[in-house]
Amino acid sequence: MEKDQNVRPITHAADILRRMRPAFEFVGFITAFIIGFIFMKLFPRRMMRKNEILSGRLIKSIFVGILFLVLTPAVVAVLAITLIGIPLAMAVVLFYLAVIYLAKIWVGLCFGRWLLARAGVGERRGWALLVGLLAYYLVIMVPYIGWVVKIAVLFAGTGVLVIEKIELYKSLSKKRII
Repeated sequence: MEKDQNVRPITHAADILRRMRPAFEFVGFITAFIIGFIFMKLFPRRMMRKNEILSGRLIKSIFVGILFLVLTPAVVAVLAITLIGIPLAMAVVLFYLAVIYLAKIWVGLCFGRWLLARAGVGERRGWALLVGLLAYYLVIMVPYIGWVVKIAVLFAGTGVLVIEKIELYKSLSKKRII
């Protein structure tokens, strides 16, 4: 039997992972959609508020996101110096990681609503989330531009959360709730 000269065996772990990337991205897409859908059902007003902020203040969201992503590790380092601050630092790290993961969901919902509005489909939040996340996961698979989109989405998504939480705090403070 002759071996096909054009087919080389998969011998390295990197080759295996590279070939499995679409499957990993598909699982990531499904997971993000499920989590985003749960958030939309549990916190519909908060999700729509994030959408409004992102739609109206994209550049501000990106800059706030950059500040959040740069300054949070410094705050964690300062907290971790003291014995009392270690548990708080661990909580901040968990929050930081959750925000990094959820950023794509908020941006995906906003982008999906924008796409559906352009298509004349109307207000369909579940479909908007599905379309937005699908677009995100397809674009990040494109070589050379995928990582740029991933970073921009990370900055915008984290920034929108920070802006939304600051506005929520101001609103509750104004009502003397906190």
